[in-house]
Amino acid sequence: MSKVKLVKTALAVKTALLIGTNSLGTVYAQDQALEPKDSTQVIEKTKTNKQKQEELEILEVKGYAASLQKNLNIKRYADVVMDAISAEDIGKFPDQNVADALARISGVQVESNFGEAESVSIRGTAPGLNRTLLNGQNVATSDWNALSLGKREFNYTLIPSVMVKQLEVHKSPTADIDEGSIGGTVFMKTRKPLEMETNSGSFALKGQYNDLSEQWDPQVEALYSFKNQDSTWGALVTLAKQDNQIRRDAMQTYTWAQGDIGGKQDVWYPSLVGSDHFTQTRERESGMLTLQWLPSERMNVVFNALYSRMDANNVSQAFYGMVGQSIGLGSEPQNVVFDQVNGDTVLAMVLPEIESGSPSEDAEVQFDTRNRKAFFKTEHYDLKVEYEGDNYSLDGQVGYTEANGGNRLEFATAFFADTALAINNTQGIPQMELLDISVHDTDEFRLRLMSLYDRPQHDDETYAQVDYEYHLNGDVLTSIKVGGKFRDHMKSQRANLYGSKTITDGYDISYYDELVVEGEASLADFDAGPAPENFMENSALPGSITDFHFLDFDALEEQFVANRDRFNIIPLLTAEFDIEEQIMASYMRADFSYEELRGNLGLRYVKTDLDSSSWTYYGPYLDPAEKQWITHSKTYTDVLPSVNLSYNVSPEVVLRFSAAKVMSRPGYGNLSGYRGLNESQLTGVGGNPDLDPYRATQYDLSWEWYINKTGGFNAAIFYKNIESYLTSEEVIETHYHQPSNADQEYVINLKSNGSGGKNVGFELNYQQDLFYGFGVNTNYTYSNSSTESGDIIPGNSEDTYNLTVYYEKGPISTRIAYNYRSEYFLFNSRGNDVYVDGSERYDATFSYRFGNNTSLVLQAINLTDEVQSRYAGEYYRHLGTFENGRKFRAGVQMKF
Repeated sequence: MSKVKLVKTALAVKTALLIGTNSLGTVYAQDQALEPKDSTQVIEKTKTNKQKQEELEILEVKGYAASLQKNLNIKRYADVVMDAISAEDIGKFPDQNVADALARISGVQVESNFGEAESVSIRGTAPGLNRTLLNGQNVATSDWNALSLGKREFNYTLIPSVMVKQLEVHKSPTADIDEGSIGGTVFMKTRKPLEMETNSGSFALKGQYNDLSEQWDPQVEALYSFKNQDSTWGALVTLAKQDNQIRRDAMQTYTWAQGDIGGKQDVWYPSLVGSDHFTQTRERESGMLTLQWLPSERMNVVFNALYSRMDANNVSQAFYGMVGQSIGLGSEPQNVVFDQVNGDTVLAMVLPEIESGSPSEDAEVQFDTRNRKAFFKTEHYDLKVEYEGDNYSLDGQVGYTEANGGNRLEFATAFFADTALAINNTQGIPQMELLDISVHDTDEFRLRLMSLYDRPQHDDETYAQVDYEYHLNGDVLTSIKVGGKFRDHMKSQRANLYGSKTITDGYDISYYDELVVEGEASLADFDAGPAPENFMENSALPGSITDFHFLDFDALEEQFVANRDRFNIIPLLTAEFDIEEQIMASYMRADFSYEELRGNLGLRYVKTDLDSSSWTYYGPYLDPAEKQWITHSKTYTDVLPSVNLSYNVSPEVVLRFSAAKVMSRPGYGNLSGYRGLNESQLTGVGGNPDLDPYRATQYDLSWEWYINKTGGFNAAIFYKNIESYLTSEEVIETHYHQPSNADQEYVINLKSNGSGGKNVGFELNYQQDLFYGFGVNTNYTYSNSSTESGDIIPGNSEDTYNLTVYYEKGPISTRIAYNYRSEYFLFNSRGNDVYVDGSERYDATFSYRFGNNTSLVLQAINLTDEVQSRYAGEYYRHLGTFENGRKFRAGVQMKF
C-alpha cells in the first residue's frame, strides 16, 4: 500500500464524518444512488471498485452491526462471487473460533472433531477440495492426530481469531489466485501497523468453562501496534495464550460386518460395540509479528512472521464388546433380532463364551486405552514488496512455512476378559450386558497387549512469486496483469514402534513376558476407578455400559519409564512416506469496465511434478530381510481459464456471472505409498501415487439487491461439473504375514480416479437492521451432488441454514445464532459408508461497553447441549453418539 493510497483513505474517513454517519456503510452503500453535493463526494464517485475495496479493508468498524455493513459493502465492490466477515473492533472477532465464524456464511459448512470446529466445506465439496490462504499464501499445517495421514485441508485451530482482521470466501476464482480449490478459497487477512493509530492495540482476559469437563481454562490475548510520526514504518505484535480442556463421551458401534447369522445370509451385524471416554488438554501459544516500511511514496514492504504451537496430549479409555472376533472363532449367536425395515441387520443377540485361540483372541470383552503425547507447531515467514509506478504496479513475494506434529509418544494397552455377552442396538444406542462377570471385576481383565510408538509428521513449503499490473486509460480495458509463482512442497511421515518382546542385555526375560505373562498384570493393578457419574448422561439407556473402570496411566507409565532401556526402537516401514510437489504457475488477467459492466478474464497455466516415496521390503516389516526406498514420479499440467462479470442493473442491484475451470490435488495420504495391514483379516488400506487431480468446470450466477445502507438480499445459483471423483477399489497385493511367517495375499482398499459428477445448488442471503437496535442476518444453502457411477460424494449437506438475531444500542450488544446442517457422507471405513447425522447448534453472545474502550463479554456455545451422531448407510445401523458438552466464556476486552 503506497503513501498515496493512505492519503486517499484518510480522505474517505473525513468524507464519512462530513456526511454525519456513525458507520462506514453510508459512504459506500449510497454513493451510486446519491447525486454528488460537494467535492469530497465527487472524489468518491470517481474511485474504482478496487480502490473502494482497499479502503474498506483499512477502515475500522465498531460493533457487530457495523461489521455486517462493512461485509455487505466488501461483497458489493468485489470482482468475484464472494462473502466476507470483518472484526467488530481491534482484536475482537465475531466468534472465538475462526471456523465457527465461517459457518455463518452461506455455502460454508463446518466439520467438528471433539466439539471443536477444525475444517470447512464449501458448496458441497469436502474440506480437502478447498484452500485457505493467510494474506494470500499457503500456511503449512500438521495435526495432533497422527491418524489423519496428511490431509490437505487447513487446520483452523492453528490461528486464534485475535490475529484476523477479515475473512473472505471467494466462490469464483481469478487467474492470479493460487489454484487448488473446487469449492472455494478462504482468505484470512491480518492487520498492518500503518493502517492503525500509533501506540494502539487491545487486550483481552477470558475464562472458558466446559460443563462436561467441569473446568475453567484461561485465555489471554494482546495486540499492540506502533508507527513513527511520518507513518513510514511500523510494527505490530499479536500474542495469544489459550488453554482448552476437552472431554468427549461416546457410545459407539465401531464397525458393522457381514455374515451368515440367524438363518440369514450376508446380513449386517455389529462387529465392535462399546463406550469411549476421551479427554484432551489443548495448550496453544501463538504470536505474530508484522513489520511495515514505506521507503518511498511508491514502495511498500511488509514482513509477517507467525508462530503457533499447540500441545494436545490426550487420553482415550474405551470398553469394547468384541462381537465380530467371537463370531469368527465359532461363537453361535442366539436370540437374534433383526431390524423391522429391511430385515438385513442384526440389532440384538446373545453371544456364548468361546474357548478358542490365544487368550486375547478368545476374549469377548476388551478394555482399550491410549495415552498420546501429541502436538503440532507451525512457523510461517513471508516478505512482500510492492512498487507502484505512474501507470503500473510490480509486486514480489517470497516465503517459507513449516509445520511439525503428530504423536511424540503413544502408550497403548489392552486388557481382556472372558464372558458371554448380550448386545442390544434396537433403540439406537448400544446396550451391552456381561452375563458371567461384572464390569467392576477388574481382576478379570488381564493385560494382554501393550505397545509404545511415535508417528511424527512434517510439512513445509518454499514459495516465490512476482506480479506485474499495467493500468490502462482505455474506455474498456482498465488493466493487464501477469505473473508467475513457484512452490516446493514437502509432506512426510515417520513412525517407530518401541518393542518390548525382545530380551535385552542383563535380563533373562523380555519386559513384556515379565509384566504380562509371568506377572499376570490385571486392570486391578492400575485401577483408577469408574467413569464419571455424568458419562453419557443425556444419551445412555439403562443397559448401556457407563461405569467401566479407567486405567491409572501415571502408575503404568512409571513402570514403563523405569524399564525404558528394555524397549528397542523399530521403524514401522509401512507407515513412512515422503511426498514432494514442485508447482510452477503463470497467468494473465485482464480487467475491463464499460458503462455498467465490469469484470475480469484470465488464464492460468500450472505444471505439477510429484514424487511419492516409500519403503518396499521383503519379510517381516518390523525386521525385513531386504528393504528399499523407492520413488514414484508423476507430472501433469492444467490450463485454467476464468471469467467474472458484474453488471449494475440499477444503483441498488448487481448481477454477477462467473465461469471457470478449476482443479484440486488429492490428499497427501491418498498419494502416499502407505499401507495399513490387518493381519487377522488379511485386509489393508493404502495410498496411490498414480492418482490424477480432481478437475471441474463451474458456473455461478448471482443477483444482489442492496436495499439500503444496512440491508441486502442476494440469491445465487452454482453448478459444478466434476470430471472425476476419487473412489475406492480393492486390489490384491502380496505382503508378509507375521502369524504364519509366510507371504499372504491381502485385499487392499485403495483410492482411484472414478467417474465424474455434478454439484448443483443455490444460496439465499438476507441481512437488515430492523428497528430500535434489532437486526437479522440469515442465509440458506441447498446443494445437490451426484456421480455418474452412483458413488457417494463426501462432505455434502443438502441443506444448511443460519439465523442470527442481534440487538445493538448504546453500550449493549447481544446476539443469538442458530446453525443447522443436514446429514452428509463422511468416508468409507472398513466397508461401512459413514454418515454424520444432521445437527443444529445455538450460540449466544452478550457484551456491555464501559466508556469507549472496555467491554464485558459473555459467550455460550452449544446452548442446548446438542449431541452428534453417525450411522452406517441406514439410520438403524448406529455408529456413534457423541456428547461434547456446552462451553461458556466470560471476560474483559480492552482497547487503547
